[in-house]
Amino acid sequence: LSDEQKIRQTLLDNVKTAWLDGVLQQAVPYELTLDMQAEAGLVSPAAAMTLHVPGQMDQQLPHNVPLLDVFIQSGRSLLILGAPASGKTIALLQLTRQLHARALADPQAPLPLVFNLSSWGQKRGSLLAWLANEAHLQYQVGRKYARETLLPQGNLTLLLDGLDEVPLAAREACVDAINEFLAQYNHDVVVCSRIGDYEALQSRLKLAHAIVLQPLTNQQIRTFIKQVAAEDQREALLVQVAAERPLREALRSPLLLNMYSQAFAEMTAVADTTGGDSVAARRENIFAAYVDTAVAQSEETDKVDFQAQSKQWLAFLAKGMQQASTTLFFVEELQPTWLPPHLLRR
Repeated sequence: LSDEQKIRQTLLDNVKTAWLDGVLQQAVPYELTLDMQAEAGLVSPAAAMTLHVPGQMDQQLPHNVPLLDVFIQSGRSLLILGAPASGKTIALLQLTRQLHARALADPQAPLPLVFNLSSWGQKRGSLLAWLANEAHLQYQVGRKYARETLLPQGNLTLLLDGLDEVPLAAREACVDAINEFLAQYNHDVVVCSRIGDYEALQSRLKLAHAIVLQPLTNQQIRTFIKQVAAEDQREALLVQVAAERPLREALRSPLLLNMYSQAFAEMTAVADTTGGDSVAARRENIFAAYVDTAVAQSEETDKVDFQAQSKQWLAFLAKGMQQASTTLFFVEELQPTWLPPHLLRR
């Protein structure tokens, strides 16, 4: 293999390990097709998706249409929007998985690389410089090689998640930086954002098309539970979801649906799952039970103490990441300012 081929294979391996196995497989262990609606006016210049029904705008796309088809027919330039927890990252990573398979089978196919935009606001500047640093942190590529060769010259599909996670004060500038980068470098691109945060911006991404993910239907929820939930819990899950509207509304999010399917035993063991009449209360219950379930899987002998410490340190990391406006944790990026004052004085 040439050096370029070795680098390409390393990048493909790292994408699979970090994103496909490390995130997607944990969040949704089987293929879940989300319904979509084409939206005109949310990209610049405004354009309408023409899947099967040319000329119609702001329309529901055909049920179960693969996102890969939407991406290809958009000219490989796509904005994915949705409500909070609507499955934007899941959709992005499912598309990544399909593009990754193509890149493995065909050395000439574009190489998919996933990045989360949340940390761009820390230093701002050019998107090229930020991508080079992220490629180094995430994919173990030299910064100089990424900045001078991989990103300017490579055959890439850039999958940029979390535009809404960029601090508000930097978000307009981030859109401008993405547009400037794409004007200079001809890469395939997908960007994800919460729809409300994106609509509030004055700037628009210069992409070909935009789609909005739709909430899961009752049938999609039932199908997911039948495929994912433990066999001895499946019927109880289906009965509860059918009976309780607030719970059903909370489960229209793919992430929460998977959490609920995994944490159902914990919820019924330690708490009444009906403890709250609102959708928000159900979300809180699901998150709490999922964390308890995940931490309880440890093989530590003193599980009570381990679980308490784990939650304490998870909260510490979450607070530090929130302060640093990042959703990905790298040990190299750990800052002394994250530590409590009494530890800094030591």
